Amino acid sequence: MDYLTIDKEYSDELSIKNSKFIAFIFHCKNEEEFQNRYKSIKKQYFDATHVIPVYRIIKGENIIKEHFSDDREPAKTAGWPILYILQQKALVQIGVIVVRYFGGIKLGTSGLQKAYSEVVLNSIRNANIIPYIKLKEIKIRLPIDLEYHIHEILRNKFESFNIKIQNISYIEEKNLNYALITLSIDESKIKEFKFLLKEKISDLEIIL
Repeated sequence: MDYLTIDKEYSDELSIKNSKFIAFIFHCKNEEEFQNRYKSIKKQYFDATHVIPVYRIIKGENIIKEHFSDDREPAKTAGWPILYILQQKALVQIGVIVVRYFGGIKLGTSGLQKAYSEVVLNSIRNANIIPYIKLKEIKIRLPIDLEYHIHEILRNKFESFNIKIQNISYIEEKNLNYALITLSIDESKIKEFKFLLKEKISDLEIIL
């Protein structure tokens, strides 16, 4: 199955019968990133009546971790309809948080489901939806005097291979200095990437 995601954070607001709903949808790589944003929003909207957290994140070998809470709203009137939208739209690596300020008029079960769904759908319509690309972390070890050469190769392949450099460190072994480059790359491109590097630079080691 081809999954989709979004590139950054988007938000939208909706007012129904004096209740105010504020939705935030954002890209997140893991549960820790989601929890950090959730805590930030909870702190910012400390006086909100409800703060609804939902996420859908791929972990490991295409295992999808899903989570939702209704945060004291009636069961399955808030978090569940939001999660259902994410499932239907095949969205992953995505977090959704909806803040609600109660306006004094009860909306009922169907009214709540409709309100939470509508504010999230509005946010998704405003978002830049992009294909989800599974990235894999690899390390490249090579003599330090060849580091400039590999940066030239990487620079030309950043976009097509979805390369992101995570870290560069330097080590010494047997009086020789090496660069250790940690990067993430489109998993489907690794074989082609290894062939390209070996063709250009023979004296390197790729650690998967």
